[in-house]
Amino acid sequence: MTKRFYLTSYAIFVAWMAFGQDWQSKIDPAVFQPAAAGLTVDCIVVLAEQAELSEANFIPKRKDKGA
Repeated sequence: MTKRFYLTSYAIFVAWMAFGQDWQSKIDPAVFQPAAAGLTVDCIVVLAEQAELSEANFIPKRKDKGA
């Protein structure tokens, strides 16, 4: 669960850096309260766009597809 939290936090940070938007206004404050206390938070991230993955069909190894 900790790994998921860090990945989610990283995704939010990357989105914030990439788009420079006020990302905190888009997240429910209930997510920040436990995180501020050092607890992990389960959440669902909904992206504005879906990635273009049609070329992934031509990558033979699953590990390489993830990268």
